[in-house]
Amino acid sequence: YIFLFFKYFKATWKNSIILSFYMFLVMFVLGHFWFGNFNLYQLFSPIVNILFAFFYPLSIILHIFGVGGLFDNLLENYLDLGKEFIIYRIGWEIFLPFLIVSFLAWREKRAFWGMNIFASLVLGGAIWKFLTV
Repeated sequence: YIFLFFKYFKATWKNSIILSFYMFLVMFVLGHFWFGNFNLYQLFSPIVNILFAFFYPLSIILHIFGVGGLFDNLLENYLDLGKEFIIYRIGWEIFLPFLIVSFLAWREKRAFWGMNIFASLVLGGAIWKFLTV
């Protein structure tokens, strides 16, 4: 999916940020075919992914100076946010068409946009189910 993204978008700093959100979206469909846990805090994943690029080197430097545990409470609190979740598994009837459109997206830009709309609808379904349970 990364190669597919860069087939239609230039490799720029701005697009690398968009890539994080795009990957979350398309991998949501694939991930929830096998794993069903869903929590609204998953929606922060692309932002956390971007922040991690800055946090990881900072954490290494802090560990070198003996204060690596400085952000432990923050990380523990963040990881505790996902305790309440629902099971939202995607069946073959959604997964297989998504894969077909994904393969078609390599040849056709309209299929690429269709794949993203498809994934957005699946994500919207998970959000709807979480809010109505």
